[in-house]
Amino acid sequence: AYVNRGLIAARQGRAVDAAADFRRALEIDPRMAVAHANLALLLIEADQKPAAIEHLRSALQSNPRFPQPR
Repeated sequence: AYVNRGLIAARQGRAVDAAADFRRALEIDPRMAVAHANLALLLIEADQKPAAIEHLRSALQSNPRFPQPR
């Protein structure tokens, strides 16, 4: 539910709300690749590349065949 809410918030341009939802999803399941990947996209847009790289790594560790973030 938090990932879906985060995706909606991101599409509406509410990056802060979207990031909070993706982080909440990761609190529930730290291995949720889709939350890591989408949070990474937001971090890249916010020029927080080192943090984005860590989330991309976590997404790939959780699911090596993970597709592109939405």
